Amino acid sequence: MNIKILLEKQDLKIKKNIYLCELTISSYLELIEDSDNEDFDLQRSFLGMDFYKRLILDMILGADIPSVSLVHNNKEVSLNNFKKDNKFNLEKEKFLILDGIQRTACLRIAKNIIQNPDKYKSFFDDFKSEIQVDSMPSIEIFQEYKLTVFIWEHLNLNDMLYKMVVLNTGQRKMSDKHQLDILANEIKENLETYNFELYTEREIKDRTLKQKKLIANGDLLVSALSEGVVSYIKESPVKNKADAVEYLFERLTEYKGLLNKNLIADLQLVIDIHTNFYMEKNDSQEYFFSQYEPLLIGFLSALGKARNHSSLPQEKLDEKILYLKENIMSNDWEVFIETYRRFKSAIGYKRRHFSFEIFFSYFMNTYDNELDFDLAYSRVR
Repeated sequence: MNIKILLEKQDLKIKKNIYLCELTISSYLELIEDSDNEDFDLQRSFLGMDFYKRLILDMILGADIPSVSLVHNNKEVSLNNFKKDNKFNLEKEKFLILDGIQRTACLRIAKNIIQNPDKYKSFFDDFKSEIQVDSMPSIEIFQEYKLTVFIWEHLNLNDMLYKMVVLNTGQRKMSDKHQLDILANEIKENLETYNFELYTEREIKDRTLKQKKLIANGDLLVSALSEGVVSYIKESPVKNKADAVEYLFERLTEYKGLLNKNLIADLQLVIDIHTNFYMEKNDSQEYFFSQYEPLLIGFLSALGKARNHSSLPQEKLDEKILYLKENIMSNDWEVFIETYRRFKSAIGYKRRHFSFEIFFSYFMNTYDNELDFDLAYSRVR
């Protein structure tokens, strides 16, 4: 198919080329036919027809819609190879949708409504004053409506993640959890090489998993661990998920530098500690890092600060971590739970800093291997 190029420019932030193109709905749906969002599983799932039925109606009636953004799924491919006379010939190329999953799903539904109106009686009932079955455009007319599409080339994974979040600005806001899932994709990939599964918000939704059940099973969420990673790097607990999103977003292009060897090794230690860090309760196991996110965030922030503390020999810190890995349940965690629940104001902030104080004091005290919950509480309350 031949696609008209309207504009060619460069994104100066990431130094990558972008083309604004015009094509028909028919050509667009053909172009992305084999490039569903399942190919890029960090994309958000379709939110449902009920949420977008007004947009679907507008599409049927020929309203102009915001441009979709695509990227060639092979970052080595140059689109210049397919360019001739200010057009692209992209017959056999495969693209990923960077921005426009919801609009693409709506286009497909709109096409199906025109082809099979009898299956969408409730849709016509909802908009009976605006559209009738016998007054709809034909499928031939609908498929010739024009769309504008941005097509990117040479984007690596970090570029794609960066653009996904940027392009979402001004639309229905991604949850902070979902943004963390996107921005921290490399953390997830690194830890899953150790055969430890981490769950994203989308995976929970798509697999109809219950978050409470995952936590009860001792599973960890990518968003929670991401907050811990940012806290490790900052050497202080982040305020909340939005704070972690902002930090990672601002540094996405230098992300591999943030994931240094110490951090990856320490994350593996966290997983090792986590598997033994639970309390038997009501014939089940209550995993502390799953059940109490502030504890995980406080632990990682304390470990990050201890790693960079000039007065603490690293071999001594490693000894403290190893001791904790083998003996963490020798502490009285009932006292921790009781103290953890005593905070009545600024609860999230104080619980994170309470957890930070517990572990930072432990790491810095080279003579005692007990966790002091009372001391940590006195420093935060």
